[in-house]
Amino acid sequence: DLRTPLAILVGASSTLAESGERLSAEDRHALASSLFLQSRELSGHVAKVLQMTRLEMGTIELQREWTSINEVAGAVLRRLEERLATHRLIVELPEDLPLVRVDAGLIEQALGNLLENAATHTPAGTAIKFYAQRDADKLVVSVVDYGDGLPEGDVDQVFAKFHHRSAAG
Repeated sequence: DLRTPLAILVGASSTLAESGERLSAEDRHALASSLFLQSRELSGHVAKVLQMTRLEMGTIELQREWTSINEVAGAVLRRLEERLATHRLIVELPEDLPLVRVDAGLIEQALGNLLENAATHTPAGTAIKFYAQRDADKLVVSVVDYGDGLPEGDVDQVFAKFHHRSAAG
């Protein structure tokens, strides 16, 4: 996840530096846009790695507050609107869900990671379902994609740190 944006940044910046004056204004703009988008993506990946490290080290203090999961979900869906645009998104978030006492920022990050993974590892046009429901005294929030699933060997590694599936499918 870090190598791809880095490779694009190096390639685009190298092209601009070495032959930018020979490129059309449109091509320079396309390269600059690519640099911006990949820089933003790389920044997001680095932020996630740093956050994961802080969580593992126990240096993050949870900021638990009573919040609506619908509000957290809405923020995630707005942020990922462009990323999810190539999929058929099914959202089922009943209005009468109870408030939950959570660190909304961390929950937003976790839900965003799940939705981004679903979008990344399923073909365009595939449905992604995002829903929440009560289960006795719990609130269960789920992200389900309808892709081909994980290859058999990847199932045991899916939660291993820095494991990356080799082929999208």
